[in-house]
Amino acid sequence: MKKIGDRITFEDHKNYTTIIITPPSVDWKNAILLAWILAWTYVGIYIIYNFAAGLLNQDQQIYFAAFLVFWFYFEYRSVKALLWIRYGKEMMKIDDQYLIFKKSIKSYGKAHKYFLENIKRLSTIETKESKYIKAFENSYWELGKETMQFEAMGKTIKFGRKLNEQDTKLLFKVIEKRMNQKLKKLK
Repeated sequence: MKKIGDRITFEDHKNYTTIIITPPSVDWKNAILLAWILAWTYVGIYIIYNFAAGLLNQDQQIYFAAFLVFWFYFEYRSVKALLWIRYGKEMMKIDDQYLIFKKSIKSYGKAHKYFLENIKRLSTIETKESKYIKAFENSYWELGKETMQFEAMGKTIKFGRKLNEQDTKLLFKVIEKRMNQKLKKLK
């Protein structure tokens, strides 16, 4: 098994190549994120309890109803981010006919098959965002933006969340080389 950076591994087997991209994970940051999620969950449950018990007047009910919409949104995003950071991965398999791609958390996720002949425009994604947006997207609690893409049957498939520029370039070369080798065999 060969490595690209800290998060990408790939292995050439007899008839196929596998590539696994894992999210960045730092134990102390995971602990802080988990503590924040638990505190945020407690706040939401407390407010829901006050609603159910009838402890809020009408003005408070309107305010906290609006708050709960935002609470639920951030609860969902933060739990999803923590699950992705701890258990997520992006997997690719390039065999003689297909590129199979799967984003999964543990074993949950759907694998998608793409005929190699149908894959067009494999490229890196150039971002022209401000430094603030870029910093926010790469923050630990965000899933992050994908750094590579390809087109297949009119759909754009993006992958490689939060990869740095060097890892993206090296991964691009690996994928491009393996796909070209398999396409030559098909012709």
